[in-house]
Amino acid sequence: MPRSFGPIVVINPATSEIERVSCNGCIFRTWRDGAHACSHVDRNTPRHIPDPSNTPDFCEMKASSVRDASDMAQGVEHYVVRWSGRKTDEPRVIYSGIPSEAERQFKLASRDAKRGTVALEGRAGDLIAKWPETAD
Repeated sequence: MPRSFGPIVVINPATSEIERVSCNGCIFRTWRDGAHACSHVDRNTPRHIPDPSNTPDFCEMKASSVRDASDMAQGVEHYVVRWSGRKTDEPRVIYSGIPSEAERQFKLASRDAKRGTVALEGRAGDLIAKWPETAD
């Protein structure tokens, strides 16, 4: 079975509803003292997982994995748009995808930009974040 960073979310394609969230493929699932355990928070003292087929509520990655899977199933997309700052500059989309990854890409682009503008926009073009922040 392939390993994933965090729990695996299974979505019913017909209804787009979540069927289950499983630790079975998670890279942090380990075998300790004859039982499945989660080593995400502390590798030396992993927490016991009663049933790896059902991710327990203590999993810190469960909510974000469910949100990302739901966004993918519903086609939610955010865009990172970049202007270099030249007079003839046209905006260009440097990333489009799920909101959590778009936010990460926005932070990376903002950090690396020395001039110009970087914006994080929703599907309808609504402005979510902008760099540099301007006082209105």
